[in-house]
Amino acid sequence: MSVRTYRPGFSILVFKAITRADAGQPSRLQGDENAEPWDITPHLGDGSEISVSKSVTSPMGSFVITVPDQPYAVDPARGGVADTLYGLLEPMDEIEIRLARSPE
Repeated sequence: MSVRTYRPGFSILVFKAITRADAGQPSRLQGDENAEPWDITPHLGDGSEISVSKSVTSPMGSFVITVPDQPYAVDPARGGVADTLYGLLEPMDEIEIRLARSPE
């Protein structure tokens, strides 16, 4: 008799909704509609948590993503200027969370 083992998979993508005038953020974080989403999945590791809740009686759900704060290299050509995830994520950013019990 075999026991099925599940290996959950997840991915979190961030779509910038607000265009910034400064050049401190990479072009993919500038809010351009043609910009690619920013994948923060590699930043999740030990100490990270993803919690999603939705009720049938509530009009919207909520989520909590806990990540350890890590530096994010913005422009290595400018001497490795870095900011952290907390500095790059903003309240109006669109976040897509994909969770799967069995990704295959």
